[in-house]
Amino acid sequence: MTKYQDRKGPGQGIFNIIHRIGYLLMDAAQSRVKLATLELEEQRTLFFQLFIAAGLALLFVMFALMTLLVLLCWVIPSDYRLIALVITIVLLFILSITCIIFVIKKTKNTPFLPETRRQLYLDSQSLKNIADD
Repeated sequence: MTKYQDRKGPGQGIFNIIHRIGYLLMDAAQSRVKLATLELEEQRTLFFQLFIAAGLALLFVMFALMTLLVLLCWVIPSDYRLIALVITIVLLFILSITCIIFVIKKTKNTPFLPETRRQLYLDSQSLKNIADD
């Protein structure tokens, strides 16, 4: 930046302004990229934690349901076992479908990189305000 200050002439102020604007834009872009990277790392960590928790929960639920079905077969008289198994299977399918619908709705409402989007919106608004002035 010292070479710009050493020069003299009528266009010197314009070159300094252009250089400063370019530097500020590059600095803003660099900070937004860093923010996006940080948010992606947080999303990745959260995803893996949720994936492991969901896998363990599914494993435990599977063992619990198998145990309940075995107990159901022992407790219910042989004449009604088939009806009881059909009812439990239908209930389990209904529960799994409602869980799938809940997860789909939850993922649709969760924005991707919300802080980065907000900062980019603020940047564009400030650039529009500067252009209007």
